[in-house]
Amino acid sequence: MRITRRFLALTLIAALTSAAAADQIRTESGGQSGSIVSSTKDALIMNKSGSPVEIPVEDIVTVSFDDESFPLKQARQEAANGQLQDALDRLAKLEPSGPDLVKQESEYLKAYCTARLALAGSADQKVATELLFKFAQSAPNSWHFYEAAELLGDLAVAQQQYDRATQYYGSIANAKSADYRARARVLAARALIAQGKFAEASKMYDEVLALQAPSSGVARQKDFATVGKAICLAELGKPADGVKMIEPVLERANPKDIDLFSAAYNALGRCHQKAGQPKDALLAYLHTDILFYGNPEMHAEALYYMSKLWKEVNDPDKGVAAYDLLRSRYAGSRWANMN
Repeated sequence: MRITRRFLALTLIAALTSAAAADQIRTESGGQSGSIVSSTKDALIMNKSGSPVEIPVEDIVTVSFDDESFPLKQARQEAANGQLQDALDRLAKLEPSGPDLVKQESEYLKAYCTARLALAGSADQKVATELLFKFAQSAPNSWHFYEAAELLGDLAVAQQQYDRATQYYGSIANAKSADYRARARVLAARALIAQGKFAEASKMYDEVLALQAPSSGVARQKDFATVGKAICLAELGKPADGVKMIEPVLERANPKDIDLFSAAYNALGRCHQKAGQPKDALLAYLHTDILFYGNPEMHAEALYYMSKLWKEVNDPDKGVAAYDLLRSRYAGSRWANMN
């Protein structure tokens, strides 16, 4: 009996150790563990009990590898929490080691953190672009490819290199996922807005809104398209129609979706501005400033317009405060360098 119990205990320990040592992929629907054997632009392939399982990129929330170091895990968590500089400082002390996929994780995190800081005005945009481009060239089949392409496009827009932005966003349009293909159009339309090409952007947003794919990801991109379309309407002389489009998005969106909420409230502010309603515009931008400031680009945009709107409602001191915050927190952003 003692031998049997000991055998069972050792077997349980071995099983638990094996499970703990596996690669981990967390998706929207739960977690999976096994051995990640390869990567494509569209999926990670995991070996589970001897059988390959393909996990689409659009379903993946986080990934961790058995062979990665604890500091790399810490850096990934810091990056997810928005502690980008802390993550970079930790990564700078690491020598990329282990299998190729683990090395790619380390290199991508460096490029990702640098890019996010650059878009917020806290790092050099050219350096960030070089890091991302180098990563994309060295790991063309990485599951981070489309995210890297989006960041490259965002950096190109920030540097007013719109042709390059179109090229980078266009590479996302080749994805297998309908979510990513819709995202590519939304991003391309956003670049058109940055150029003042509102009629062209509006047509591209209409293409997204006409999609029939039954996917929560596509539905989210449709909400972004609705928000973008509202901006176009406002700029083309129909701000009231833009307001009507945005309100349902705010009612149905997930309150945790900072990117969507900040974009929607900024668009609402822009519509009210075009309608000559500075108080309503301020209220919209204040939502981004107070509640949804986690998106640096959207927060910088809100502060820029608030610095002007406070003066319109005869409170210039608050306008100065908004501008000072913009210049101190997002000094390198395009919004901090606009008149």
